[in-house]
Amino acid sequence: MLLGVVNYADVFTIVEIALGTFTFLIVMSYIFEDNAAYKMLTHILLGCATAVTIMIIYRDVLRPNWVKPMSAGVRSLVSEGTWSWKMLWLLCLVPGAMWYTLYSKKYAWMSRLVFAMFIGMGAGLAFKKYLLLMVPQVTNSFRPLVALTPSGGFDWATTIHNILFTAALVSVLVYFFFTFRMESPFVRRTRAWGRWMMMICFGTLFGFTVMTRMSYLLERLRYIKTELIEGVFRHLGGG
Repeated sequence: MLLGVVNYADVFTIVEIALGTFTFLIVMSYIFEDNAAYKMLTHILLGCATAVTIMIIYRDVLRPNWVKPMSAGVRSLVSEGTWSWKMLWLLCLVPGAMWYTLYSKKYAWMSRLVFAMFIGMGAGLAFKKYLLLMVPQVTNSFRPLVALTPSGGFDWATTIHNILFTAALVSVLVYFFFTFRMESPFVRRTRAWGRWMMMICFGTLFGFTVMTRMSYLLERLRYIKTELIEGVFRHLGGG
């Protein structure tokens, strides 16, 4: 993004500002109705994102972790006649090629083996990540209702915070208990409190989402004001 004085003698600068403004107006046109220009822009962005993703995967994953070690092993075998363990990277071509047997009716069963292997590994990694994420949150939910300062005094702020946190946690958990009857007035009030806690939480999250989107919009409006409108007037005014 260009800031400050814009050099309009530079053709690339003019093209950059024009494209930035044009794409912003096309995206904002979706507010009124869906149109062909918006669809074309989404296809262009998806195509560019796909191309960039492929290049990043090759540059940051495949090339340093697979292409370079395999090439070193092949060069060692061809030039020096010595076998290297890096030649084992060639075996990765086998499961990689098995992905494409999906397009063959006769050999489609081979692709299912690769699918099953990767889904199993993905599920294991996701389960591990879920445990590492959730277990600390569960253990952190056990808080003392009477908090003390390091010197042994009574900590009012932490105590009130822990009581409200525990009340919200228990009420939300009770709201999702469907294995017992809800005829008790205490249980019904607790469920109502849990529903209010969830509404406040969801409303806060939605507010943060709106604020984030508004910050994007304000940044784009600032871009048009600073780079396009003020730049054009500076250029026409000769300063």
